[in-house]
Amino acid sequence: MAAPDALENWLSIADVHRNAGRSAEAANYYAFGVNTANRELAWHARLQLARCLLAMGNEGAFLEQALEAWNLQPERAEPLYDLARFYRERGMYDASVLFCEAGLALPPPPDTAFRVESFVYGAGLMEEYSIAANYASDPLRKGRGHAACDWLALSRETLPGPRELARNNLYYYAPAAATIMPSFSPTQIAFSTPPGYRATNPSISVWSDRLFVLVRTVNYGLREDGTYYSLDGARYRTRNFLLALDDGTLVTKSHEILPPSDLPEPQYRDEAAFGDVRLFAWRDALWGLACYRELTSQGWCEQVLARIDNSSADHCRLADWRVLRPGPPKRHEKNWMPVSTGDKLRFIYLCDPTTVLDDDAHRISDSTPAIAAEQFRGGSQAIPFDGGWLAVIHEVLWRNGRRYYLHRFVWFDAFMILRRVSRSFFFIQKSVEFVAGLARHPKSDTLIVSFGVNDSEAWLATISSLDVRHNLRDLRSAQRTQP
Repeated sequence: MAAPDALENWLSIADVHRNAGRSAEAANYYAFGVNTANRELAWHARLQLARCLLAMGNEGAFLEQALEAWNLQPERAEPLYDLARFYRERGMYDASVLFCEAGLALPPPPDTAFRVESFVYGAGLMEEYSIAANYASDPLRKGRGHAACDWLALSRETLPGPRELARNNLYYYAPAAATIMPSFSPTQIAFSTPPGYRATNPSISVWSDRLFVLVRTVNYGLREDGTYYSLDGARYRTRNFLLALDDGTLVTKSHEILPPSDLPEPQYRDEAAFGDVRLFAWRDALWGLACYRELTSQGWCEQVLARIDNSSADHCRLADWRVLRPGPPKRHEKNWMPVSTGDKLRFIYLCDPTTVLDDDAHRISDSTPAIAAEQFRGGSQAIPFDGGWLAVIHEVLWRNGRRYYLHRFVWFDAFMILRRVSRSFFFIQKSVEFVAGLARHPKSDTLIVSFGVNDSEAWLATISSLDVRHNLRDLRSAQRTQP
């Protein structure tokens, strides 16, 4: 609705003062318009007057004018957003969520409405709700706040700023795996590491109907501040071991996996590692996909594919190895997710866009998922599940200069298009937990996840397929979460 010329001039002058930070001057002009016969202008004047009064420190007058604005146009949510934020910033979270819920129940105004603040309807109220509901006394509201936070984190409609805030706020909401998957049962791998080494980041797989785990051992530790240190003063080193398991999670046999016999002299000497190997069965053998840095003087992380030769009685060795280079641009290559069936091997290279490579690292397909998933990083292999492929990914959060990892189950359809996703969770503790393996038990419908904790512990956890299936949400039918 167009404003009369005189009122347009008044509004322009008021806006100039407000934008210049002259709240008192702007308030005088907005006060001039609160009693105009033009309902939309009167509403806008009260809303802006309320904001000026708050900037001037007059909280009581702010509340009075904001409530008057809402009463004047109850179909507009902008005053509700201001009230929700006001109470949230003062730690009055139950009051904040009440105004959020009232605002979220309103549809966005039509395009012809006067001065619509699209941020309020798109992300603003959801953002306020996602923050305040975490502290609300009602557990149902907290659950809806988690849903709102997750929607902001994954929706393609969310702007970068609110999306990043929501992703970091998921740290507060993320539950322990056992909370959302009651069958979750973790066990630390009972394995004697070499002196001066710690076990971490195991990768489990099934080969010939038997369970095998590749365990990485390292000679370094992780400090409280997130930095690393050598346990023996030497450069960082990795030694990998292949463990055979019984029908449960007990180790029956272990052998060290030696590097390839034809490995060239290292060009990069800061770290010696075939690191974070993903173990999988392919072509009637066990294979691994490792991160290796010693083939370039700059220490670029590269993905190395190798067969695990276990023909010796006292050790294994990496053989038939080759580097997988997907082409420009040059980047550190880490966390690819192997997908193997019979003679075919593929790699899920990225989740957003969902990029699939063949066993020579040639690009096969790209697809854009329904959610914003560019922050999903590969974790486990992708294994057959419900006619598609199931994997575990991780997301990195930064808090006070430290990394924290949260996890999600993700499901790709038969064409490797991302279709379902769980909410984020942690396994044992909110820390650096790293998933490198996922397998279905060969004799039951149980899933086994393998993961490391703080680069110093190696764990296995069993979870029923039913629990995982229950937590996967179909992206095709996902709609905006309304608290």
